[in-house]
Amino acid sequence: MSNQNNCDMDLFASSEQNNDKVSKRQKNFSNEINFRLKVNEKLNNKTFLITGGIGNLSSSFVSTLNEYVPNSKIVYPSKHDLNVEDFLSFEQFRSLKPDFILHCAAKVDADFCERNYIKARMNIVQGTINTHKFSVEVGAKFFYPQSFLIFDGLESPATESTKPNPLSKYGDLKLEAESLIYYSKQALVVRMGGFFGGENKDKNFVGKMYKIFHSTLNNKVDKIEVGERIWQPSYTKDLARNTLLLLALDKTGIYNMASLGHATFLEVARTMAQVLDSTHKIKIEPFPEKLGWKHDVATRPEAVLMSNTRLDSEGINLQRNWKIALTEYLNSSYFKKF
Repeated sequence: MSNQNNCDMDLFASSEQNNDKVSKRQKNFSNEINFRLKVNEKLNNKTFLITGGIGNLSSSFVSTLNEYVPNSKIVYPSKHDLNVEDFLSFEQFRSLKPDFILHCAAKVDADFCERNYIKARMNIVQGTINTHKFSVEVGAKFFYPQSFLIFDGLESPATESTKPNPLSKYGDLKLEAESLIYYSKQALVVRMGGFFGGENKDKNFVGKMYKIFHSTLNNKVDKIEVGERIWQPSYTKDLARNTLLLLALDKTGIYNMASLGHATFLEVARTMAQVLDSTHKIKIEPFPEKLGWKHDVATRPEAVLMSNTRLDSEGINLQRNWKIALTEYLNSSYFKKF
């Protein structure tokens, strides 16, 4: 894969960036303006085909495109309308002539992959092969979201040059899929932190924990035990915005993209309790065991921390601190205080 380093003007640099008198708020305001202008200029009237169209990450791309590039054409078929495991399923979209294909259709359940390796491989590896092949045939830019679970956590933080070493079958499959498109000149690979977002579509930790809060209170239980594995909780809205900027700048190659800062699952759960006003009703305590969920099947690293090295070096890192992003997310109308 070409690892080109486009020498674009730093969109987010102010002429006064070294002047302490320029407030952080002013810089952020300038960043938002530049982001809107660049993304709308480059992606306006473009056609996007998003696989896995009703999933968590794909839904964030749809909503973000609708917000920032309202004149774009977005097609996001569900897995029932587009089976990425069958190349012939793509034929119905050939006349669409997409400019971009965002490949968000893939199993994200590591435990499922341990139990159902053949099915998982068909979905993750063959699905990526088919989707990338179709993108080449129609001349579309190809986006592949990668998981932080391709790393073992031994090198911290992991940069784009860190050698992956998955500890699970899920990580193995995701890395295999990446390796098959590595030399593609039109592919963009973004290695993302563990994410939250999508509200009712969120099947990851934050979505699960919100349901556990409900269940706990309904059953008049006052304590929850949570693991202390360390991660970078990353908001899908932030990931989508930053990825669209990369596409607008015609970037290719590999980028790390994760929230700023890091937290244990326990810290995230306690932050959720504070934002949702439930700390007086539920005690959130650590597991007696140090790591993760009680019933993990797939092996996860104790901690994986990534550095957004390439984003930082090119001046295009839009990621926020995880706590700020999570608080914004939980203050949406979907979530109710307890």
